[in-house]
Amino acid sequence: MKHSSITGPLIILSLGIFLLLRNFGLLPAHIFSTLIKLWPLLLIFAGLEHLLQNSWLSKVIIGLIAIISACFLLAPTLPLPKIFPSLPILSRLQSATRTQDFSFTLKSSDFPSTSLTHLRLELDLPVATINIKDTTALHLVNFLAQNFLQQPQVDKKLDNSTLSIRMSTPDQAGPNLPQVDASTQVTLGCQELPTQIDLSLGVGSIQIHLDQTPLTGLSAKVGTGSIHLQLGSQTLPRQPITLDTGVGSIHLSLSSSIGYQLHYDSGLGSIQVPGTSLSGSGTYTSTNFTTADQTIIIHAHTGLGSINISRN
Repeated sequence: MKHSSITGPLIILSLGIFLLLRNFGLLPAHIFSTLIKLWPLLLIFAGLEHLLQNSWLSKVIIGLIAIISACFLLAPTLPLPKIFPSLPILSRLQSATRTQDFSFTLKSSDFPSTSLTHLRLELDLPVATINIKDTTALHLVNFLAQNFLQQPQVDKKLDNSTLSIRMSTPDQAGPNLPQVDASTQVTLGCQELPTQIDLSLGVGSIQIHLDQTPLTGLSAKVGTGSIHLQLGSQTLPRQPITLDTGVGSIHLSLSSSIGYQLHYDSGLGSIQVPGTSLSGSGTYTSTNFTTADQTIIIHAHTGLGSINISRN
């Protein structure tokens, strides 16, 4: 009796599962760079089927290899030792991918008082929850990264009185990727220093709540997830705010005394402003934009999701 090949259906099934998990944010953003490195498995599967003449034994071996490969890819997010307590290799793999917390603080005393006039903060992370706030403190900026498998990289550079700080994760695949529940807390402590904030996130959410820090510019981009932004009257940037989410939501909360002009593109989604529902793309101007003492311009885009502007 001739047995049909399982290599093709197995590839299609596995790819569909990984795409589904990735779309729901349950796998890291760089998961496919790992899958590409596993392409030699195709040669192994084809060779086994040919060598064993496509018998039931080849199907069992191929199935076992596929299960082990899936465990390797998903080890950072699954409690494998609890599921398979009798397999020490999985316990060792899980311990090698145990998450850690990291912190980094930059103080004002690290720089001469006359050498620093502006701050630029950049975060580029594949999967995380980013929370940014300001407070009265003795530091310029404090990072607290939680549930990361590998210490994030923090680069700083002082150029023409502007201090640039960039936080990112090493571009590595496999178990060195951050957990899907990784989070980053950023606290700004110098409330007199004009600050530019640029955020880029693959999957997750960005929450920004600033009351005192004077912004020179703000851009936030999320591939799949949400952006929630609350700004006080003393923090409004001079340049337009840019908010972008591929699939997800954008929520901006502003004081009722602030006038704003919204340039929007909701794709297949929707836009909600006080008392009005919008769709498609266009420009919306608040009724107090021409009379308010403080105004702001916003560029918001979502491919499939919602944009909401509210008053506080």
